[in-house]
Amino acid sequence: MIIKESKLKKGLPKETGSVCPECGKLIKAKIFEENGKVMIEKTCSDHGSFKDVYWS
Repeated sequence: MIIKESKLKKGLPKETGSVCPECGKLIKAKIFEENGKVMIEKTCSDHGSFKDVYWS
């Protein structure tokens, strides 16, 4: 069996894609740790910024 190393970035912070909760448009997002929780922060050009718990 051959196992290849993943080229994906491990750990946080991490940039990813998400959707605007208002209009559903695809937008960039940042996942990061804050106070022991994993947070997601994203900004829609039409609806502003959103920050929420991604994982706790």
